[in-house]
Amino acid sequence: MTTIPAYKPENFPASYHVEPSAVAKAAANRTAMDRFTPSVLPLIDKMKASGTIDAAAIAAQLNDRNVRSARDGPWYPQTVLNLLRRAAATGANPQRPFVGSTGQRK
Repeated sequence: MTTIPAYKPENFPASYHVEPSAVAKAAANRTAMDRFTPSVLPLIDKMKASGTIDAAAIAAQLNDRNVRSARDGPWYPQTVLNLLRRAAATGANPQRPFVGSTGQRK
């Protein structure tokens, strides 16, 4: 069994400690989100094409359609923004603009 080293930023006190299990869980969450992102992006693209560009409106429509988030919960505006940022950062669609809760590009 391999041990995952705890992450300690240089500017944190020596007593700061992150449990290896928390690091492993965070890595599992990132992997799950990487698999989930491509499945919901087409829905968001359709909503944006129909004129819905506000993150709050997109979240409301996803909830109305009973689409669950990656962690099997409801959608919030920040959840939509996080998904779009992840999609742009991972190269899922580099042309995808960031959308704020006011519909402004960031």
